[in-house]
Amino acid sequence: MKQISDKILQQLNRLEGFHSTQRTKYRRNYRMFEYSPNISLDNLDDASAVGYYQQGFFDIEDDTTSSVQENVIRSVIETLIADVASRKVIPRFNTVNGQFRDFQITRELQQYFDIYFRNINLNKLVCRVFQDACIFEQGIIYIDRDNLNIERCLPWQVFVDPREASYDTLTQIAWKREQYPVRLLPLKPEMFPDNMETVTYWNYWDINEGKKYYYIPEINYFEEETWKDEEGKSLPVPFVFLNYSNPIKGTSCQSIVDVLYGIQMAIDAIVCKIKDASQLASPLVYFVPEDGDNKPKVRNLSNRVGTIITYSNLNGGGNPVTVATHPAMDPQWVQLLDKFKQDAYELIGVSQLSASSKKPAGLNSGVAIESMENIEANRFETQLNNIIRTYNDITSLMIQLVNGDVSLLPYSKFRPDLKWGDVKVSVNSMSLQFTAGEMFSSDPVKKLEQVTMFENAGKISGARANQLLEIPDLEQGYSFMNNNFNAVLKVIDDCIENDVYDYPLFIDDELLKEEIVNTQTALFSSSSNSIDNAEDIEKLTKLLQVVIQRQGNAMTSAEMAATNSINQEIQADMADPNGQINSAINQANEMLNTNNNEKELSNG
Repeated sequence: MKQISDKILQQLNRLEGFHSTQRTKYRRNYRMFEYSPNISLDNLDDASAVGYYQQGFFDIEDDTTSSVQENVIRSVIETLIADVASRKVIPRFNTVNGQFRDFQITRELQQYFDIYFRNINLNKLVCRVFQDACIFEQGIIYIDRDNLNIERCLPWQVFVDPREASYDTLTQIAWKREQYPVRLLPLKPEMFPDNMETVTYWNYWDINEGKKYYYIPEINYFEEETWKDEEGKSLPVPFVFLNYSNPIKGTSCQSIVDVLYGIQMAIDAIVCKIKDASQLASPLVYFVPEDGDNKPKVRNLSNRVGTIITYSNLNGGGNPVTVATHPAMDPQWVQLLDKFKQDAYELIGVSQLSASSKKPAGLNSGVAIESMENIEANRFETQLNNIIRTYNDITSLMIQLVNGDVSLLPYSKFRPDLKWGDVKVSVNSMSLQFTAGEMFSSDPVKKLEQVTMFENAGKISGARANQLLEIPDLEQGYSFMNNNFNAVLKVIDDCIENDVYDYPLFIDDELLKEEIVNTQTALFSSSSNSIDNAEDIEKLTKLLQVVIQRQGNAMTSAEMAATNSINQEIQADMADPNGQINSAINQANEMLNTNNNEKELSNG
């Protein structure tokens, strides 16, 4: 085992030192969001339970109950997260001046990320990272190169040089996982003492050196490995950052908690006043006059039912006991509380309709409510664009980090065996786009309805509809219905890749002819000049001629068979009427002979 060098240890401490102030802010923001004053970022065990606090926090008096929670910060953040979760961001790969090989890679790459993003539930992961950005200021995603696993990082555990971040270029990054369970480490258990359950687990990347380092100070463990691709080039840092607002410089920016911190503190103070006033004020006050000797008839008494106050009657005489009820607090405090809450929603751009499912005052028509929702959606356009960019960064970074010798998809006889290295070569010939919403629903019943509508409108063919209904699974679902379509694609692949123009008789000629024309059109439209893809288009033209010739031969045989069948039916029909006519003539002759004989007998 190697010893950590002083240079590496100095770099780790220097990077962590850049974020000391941020850690303090993160702890404050975490407490404000969870409304728990005693939780800490350091303790990751159950002792740091959120939502638990004793009487006295945010309380002005000790003889009242615990404070009422009016956590506007949490309400605003959860409203934004719900809006983000409803927008399913999905990738779309398209070729740009690509060849047929690029078409194949794009098709399989699309299938891979559709399946992978759904299996790991990337939408849920991004929503959690966006929550971190709303609370702290940024959320961080880590991509494990060894198994292409994507996981969320705790924002206060990742350290970068803010000077490098100001110029959008990171050459070093450190990840300090505190209280990391020993059972999760990829090391032998005998390397740790029996009573050691957690350690501090450091990872450090130096892009200029092309190195990745592992360091565990508790057992003085230090290892390094190469951080380069197959061509010997240094790989980028395996992290994706999502900021609530774009930093002007460095890595620090404002989060929702930072924006609403002052308003939340004011709301807490007013709520405490209202709560204390409602609990300490007596619902009834009894004014009792004194007797003539200025001796009170009763002493001052106070309980939860009412308060008794004695007074001197200056005019003399006996006045009755007066009962009075006064407000616990001036109504302006309640109005001020409502104003602060409204200001908090307006600063972030959240409406009452989104936050509390309450129709805002003055909106009495569906058109007005829809217009308000559109305005609110435009308010969050910057945050939505940051989330879409995060999906794009995750996909692009995965393509850069993955080992090029690994197969893109599991082996299947219906598709070529493509490697990630092929993707890296063709990445410049494709465009990656993400949309915040799917064209087709992920619900099978709704998706079937949508695809059927497009098929009935003539926008897609039946075979394409079957392919779209494959939800997405490599071997299940609508695989039987898609076998014919996949076989047609296999024929086209063999034609272009292996110059094979013969195909089995069970292939659907009409479907094959349709896909040949579609592929030729795609190759022609994606070429920058008439020379690009000309060879592939010519091969497909030969295959198309073979298909047309086979259809012609099949039609000729069918026509001959149909003609023979018709002739036989005509001959049969013609033979049957002749027999009937002869039989009728014979019957008529017999009848005529019989009549003649009867006439002769009658004459005789």
